[in-house]
Amino acid sequence: MGSTLGACGDLNRNVMAPPAPYKDKPEYVVAREYADKIADLLMPRTGAYYEIWLDGEQAITGEPNPEIQAALNRNGNGTVFHESEEPIYGTYYMPRKFKCAITVPGDNSIDLFSQDVSLVVITNEQGVLQGFNVYAGGGLGRTHNKEETFARIADEIGYVEKEDIYDVLKAIVATQRDYGDRVNRRHARMKYLINDWGVEKFRSVVEGFWGKSFQPFHPLPDWKYKDFLGWHDQGDGKLFLGISIETGASTIRKR
Repeated sequence: MGSTLGACGDLNRNVMAPPAPYKDKPEYVVAREYADKIADLLMPRTGAYYEIWLDGEQAITGEPNPEIQAALNRNGNGTVFHESEEPIYGTYYMPRKFKCAITVPGDNSIDLFSQDVSLVVITNEQGVLQGFNVYAGGGLGRTHNKEETFARIADEIGYVEKEDIYDVLKAIVATQRDYGDRVNRRHARMKYLINDWGVEKFRSVVEGFWGKSFQPFHPLPDWKYKDFLGWHDQGDGKLFLGISIETGASTIRKR
């Protein structure tokens, strides 16, 4: 029942969040919570990934929580296909793989500029979630000796209130789903769509799917890379240990 589904498929991969399990920093708690929720929103719905049947009865399958199900039921302006087994991905899934991440202001342990979509948690002085800054269009991949392929850092798209985040993500995914390059896979990541269109056109098309407009970005502190190596106080009287993993291509999140 892990979330690593379709690792080589044209769909959303695991959602990254800072690894530090702080219990006394509300923004980190929110980032972990929404990483799970976004993974649930964008996971493939086909039962072929995991359904367990016993004696002719379906015993286990994946069902989103009510908050996510409500988001899947909202069509927006064509973001969801209600008649499809895959309400967000439709018949043909995405043009290429898709990567999302979420972090807190100042913590760039997730390398937010290299993701298709990155969210930054914005809380008030009491640590209560208010909304998210949204970045989009990053990616480090390129093909050797193919100059038309290149690394690109994500652009600032705008700020959204917390109640709109699922609809915004659906709108961004729908934009890439419907307009991403399905002919040339080397040109199929969302970074190339934004590079070809420009940020203003991309933002406008996303807003068309969403039905609302982005608000101005909220100010952020300077970004710092944090590796969390060694022992750290996690805020509840316990310690956590950060270790270096030398190899590996994927991050596995367990429910």
